Amino acid sequence: MDKRLSHPSPKNIRDSPENIRGNSRDIRDGPKDTRDGLKDIHDNFKNIQDSPKENHDSPRKSG
Repeated sequence: MDKRLSHPSPKNIRDSPENIRGNSRDIRDGPKDTRDGLKDIHDNFKNIQDSPKENHDSPRKSG
């Protein structure tokens, strides 16, 4: 009983490379997700840049 517990089963050994390949695939997909994230940040930043312009125009229009 103890001998079986001290050694990983062949199934676990066989599954390990698959898990490693799965992790590598996630890492390769990462940059694509990052580019999408940066695009969202850029769009948000553009919206932030547009907001002050509208705020600055309002006092001039009312004043």
